[in-house]
Amino acid sequence: MERIARSDPQHVSFDDLSEYHCAAEGGGAGEDLTFLLPRTLEVVASGSDLKSAGLFALFARYFPPMWERLDDRERDALRVYCRELMLWRLTADPSITWDYGPFEVLEMTASGGLDVDAVLDVLSDPPETLSAVETIIDLVLNHFDLWGDGRGLYGVNDRRSQHVYRRLRDIISSSKTLTLLECIALEDGDVGRAERASLAHQIAEYEAKKRRPG
Repeated sequence: MERIARSDPQHVSFDDLSEYHCAAEGGGAGEDLTFLLPRTLEVVASGSDLKSAGLFALFARYFPPMWERLDDRERDALRVYCRELMLWRLTADPSITWDYGPFEVLEMTASGGLDVDAVLDVLSDPPETLSAVETIIDLVLNHFDLWGDGRGLYGVNDRRSQHVYRRLRDIISSSKTLTLLECIALEDGDVGRAERASLAHQIAEYEAKKRRPG
């Protein structure tokens, strides 16, 4: 804390910031967290995770709610940041190894009490990239705990969990997602990806049929 206090907020070292995030909690932590937020977001934007537990733990709910400490301009800036962070993860080359994936960005916003719609909006209209395709397939096949019942979000209240899984269900059962999965299943040169896309399409189509009237 003494080293952090002596440092310019934008030049706090990764090691000091990581140690802080792993140790700080309680009454004063929310103010410190907000003060260090720009530097924290800069590190996350480089593809690094400051806590080995995952991005969701950066703004975990044992901190006093950070969102309430921000003014409207700061909240708008944070919404833009979260949206661009998710968009970047969906356009990054899937062969590159990062410390976290798209769903950890979702967990970060949901568990941290941030505006989760900023990242869900990106998933609802994903870019036409291989990373985005893999993410949608992964969502349908491997994350029923997120879109099926909402139990996959740590430290998130029931109301927020329901909002997330309802939006995710809307996303996977949308005509855009169904068309994307069908195209990959029929046209992709990667047999393994085509098979996974075909299975994901069957699940997504079943969810879409359950939602149709009658």
